[in-house]
Amino acid sequence: MLDPANFGTPLAMLQIPAKSIQRVQEKLADPDCAVTYYAQDCRHFSDLRKAVSADDWALARRSTVDVGYICRRCNIVYPGRAACSAHQDAQCYRDGGAGNAIVKLEQLQYDCAACRSKASTIAEFKAHCAGDSHRKAAAAWARAHAAASSQPPATATHRSETTHVAANALPTTSAPANPDTRPRQPSGDDPAVDPVV
Repeated sequence: MLDPANFGTPLAMLQIPAKSIQRVQEKLADPDCAVTYYAQDCRHFSDLRKAVSADDWALARRSTVDVGYICRRCNIVYPGRAACSAHQDAQCYRDGGAGNAIVKLEQLQYDCAACRSKASTIAEFKAHCAGDSHRKAAAAWARAHAAASSQPPATATHRSETTHVAANALPTTSAPANPDTRPRQPSGDDPAVDPVV
């Protein structure tokens, strides 16, 4: 029995459109490329903006699914990086010098933030957006995010009160305050915000 984790598949034999295979091969020729992706419909994520309404575009998120790791020399795709590296050590780069010879391959997905569903093509995402369940989920998502954005953050009052108390509690001397003991101001950056790519 052959272990599929240790044996690869030629890139040309994967169930990928020929145009996408050509794009991936072009990326393999770039020595600086470490990760490349393809779309099942040979489109770009930005093409989705023209295909759906503004409301549905606001719910769209770009994600990827790991497909495998490609040997840059022979274009064979392995499901794991270790298997690809072992292949290179035994065959394509026996003499060493593999360097950056493995390229990660990912498939582009179109995600719906309201429904938490994924689509492989723009047509699938558009069909998903036309469904009643999506319309209901999108409306609920919009209400939840509108309510969350209209309320002040719970920690904002606490931070200002703490800053006020800390400022009043500082000793009144002529020596400058130690900058390490001053209360820090919020930066204004919210890492929880997920920008649309």
